Amino acid sequence: MALHFGVVLPSYGPQAERLALVDTAQAAEDLGFDAVWLTDHVALPKEDAARFGRIFEAITTLAYLAGLTRKIGLGISALVLPQRNPVIVAKQMATADRLSGGRTRLAVGIGWSEGEYRNLGQNFRDRAKRMDEAIQVLRTLWRGPKVVSFEGQYYRIVRAVMDPGPLQPGGPPLWVAGNSRAALRRAALLADGWHPNARGPEVLRTMLREARPWLGTRPFDVVLRIRLAWDAK
Repeated sequence: MALHFGVVLPSYGPQAERLALVDTAQAAEDLGFDAVWLTDHVALPKEDAARFGRIFEAITTLAYLAGLTRKIGLGISALVLPQRNPVIVAKQMATADRLSGGRTRLAVGIGWSEGEYRNLGQNFRDRAKRMDEAIQVLRTLWRGPKVVSFEGQYYRIVRAVMDPGPLQPGGPPLWVAGNSRAALRRAALLADGWHPNARGPEVLRTMLREARPWLGTRPFDVVLRIRLAWDAK
């Protein structure tokens, strides 16, 4: 079992500026961290936006940082997938993966802000079902063949060409974000791993034990997002 550490970049809040993003990403690379991570929101309503303030769009920023780093992984934690057309996300991430030399990874979540869904013209109520199908769309387009068709309840693709595809075989590592049992089940059945916020070891152990019937014996990543505080002195 390998243990890796990443850094969440200052992509939101009053400190979110171009130089802060670049300096932090390059410092993390120089210090040997495994990856840097970006947070995602697009159009939060005012009542939900106070905790984030300004926020850089995640996929655009990831692609920008790919050109300013050499080897560090580039991730999003977590992209609110049901708010977006998954075909566009598949193309954007495949392109970023190619241009970065195969360094991308993606965590996806269903989101929590009904107002943001409304601002983006998407249905908040069926987001869980669309999430399941959108993950299948991503994986189908990334795995190929280059001409792909897909027929689902929410998305339909007819002989679409995804070229170039991602550099990493099968696409970037894909993890499902969320602390709930439903998120863990979705991760176990559809993705490469689970991406919860910090949970105690006993809670994690119990939940992962419950996931064994869904996982079988295949490899499965657990990627924690943990907030740390330290004394600047």
